[in-house]
Amino acid sequence: MGWRAVAIHGVRVPFGRMSVMRAFLGIAALCVAGAVEAGTVSGSAGYRERFALPPGAVLQVELRDISRQDVAAPLLSARRYAMTGVPMDFALDYDDALIDPAMRYAVSARILQDERLLFVTDTVVPVLTGEAGNTADLMLVRVAGEVSALEGRNWALREIEGMPVERPGMPGIAFDAGGRFSGRGGCNRFQGEAEIGAGWINFPDNIGMTMMACSQEAEALDRRFLEALAKVVAFAVEGDALTLAGVEGRVVLRFVDQP
Repeated sequence: MGWRAVAIHGVRVPFGRMSVMRAFLGIAALCVAGAVEAGTVSGSAGYRERFALPPGAVLQVELRDISRQDVAAPLLSARRYAMTGVPMDFALDYDDALIDPAMRYAVSARILQDERLLFVTDTVVPVLTGEAGNTADLMLVRVAGEVSALEGRNWALREIEGMPVERPGMPGIAFDAGGRFSGRGGCNRFQGEAEIGAGWINFPDNIGMTMMACSQEAEALDRRFLEALAKVVAFAVEGDALTLAGVEGRVVLRFVDQP
């Protein structure tokens, strides 16, 4: 019986049952070797309130690198689920090559209905590195605050990412109808127009600011203030206090109403 050579993925091999089997096994091994190593973070997400969610509510879970405090946390994995019960199980796949044992990672969640934020995690939940594992049970809190609660009040800045702000000159922010806002940092004034809904807020990338000559300390506060606003996605008003939070549920800015 004669032999013929056939090409498999550009490689010519003798055409025989055992030879073809060996060739395919070799190709399969190469494919497996080149495959992405994937890990999974799993757990559940729920809330304490005893009421049913509106139709169309979804759970969004995210895995982010929170190692750096001076930039928005890079997104490593995200997934949405139709809410079918509380608590709701989740599983996030991620690329192992993106995980550095020396870095910090956290999982966060939010519940939305027609993109309106209903619940959000308000604490950092670490996973994967340090003493954290690959499971997390998330307890979400209800987002409080209507758009009208922001408007017509002078919000004096008290804290940026956990650091108290103690400076004369009244750094802060104020909101008007239509999402318009204006404020002052350490020296310069700024203004713009944000997208605001029930409990959620997105500030524009191009916030206009004056260019007055200021001290280095004042200019540093200007920068910190605007950089913090860029990380904000949610707000909550409780009495005379305003909290602006980031995507991972971490409090970014705190204000008090200053009549």
